[in-house]
Amino acid sequence: MTSSHASLSLLRVTTEGLVFDLRADRTRVHLSSLVIRFSAMKELSSERVSSERLKQHLAERNSHESECRKKVEQLQQEVEALQKQAREQDARQAEREREKDNDLHKLQKLLSQRDKDINNIRADEVERAGVLYSAFSKYLGSLSPSASLPQLSLRT
Repeated sequence: MTSSHASLSLLRVTTEGLVFDLRADRTRVHLSSLVIRFSAMKELSSERVSSERLKQHLAERNSHESECRKKVEQLQQEVEALQKQAREQDARQAEREREKDNDLHKLQKLLSQRDKDINNIRADEVERAGVLYSAFSKYLGSLSPSASLPQLSLRT
C-alpha cells in the first residue's frame, strides 16, 4: 500500500502541478486576452480621436469653403453692380458726346451761315462802293471834264 500510497501521492502532486499549470495557462491566456482587448480598445480610441479630428477638420474646411463661396457671391454682386454703373456711365457719356456733336454741328452750320452772310455783306459793300465810285466819277466828270478819279481796284 505504500507503493500505491506513494503512487497516489505522486499522482496527486502531478495532478496539482497540472492544475496549477492549467490555472497559470488560463491566467496567461486571460491576461493575453485582456492585453489584446486593451490594445484593441486603445487602437479604437485612437481611431475615434483621429476620426473626431478629421470630422472637425472637415467641418472647418466646409465652413471655410462656405465663407469663401459667400465672399465670391458678394464679390460677384459687387462686380455686377460696378459693371451696371459702368454701363450707365458709358451710356451717359455717349449721350453727352452725341449732344456735344449735335451742338458742334449746329455751331458749324451757324458759323458757315455767318461766313456766307459776311461774304454776302462784303460783296454787297464792294458793289455799293463800285456804284458810289461810278456815281462820284460821273459827278466829278460833269463838274469838270478833265478831272477824273484813278481806277479803283476793289477786292471781293
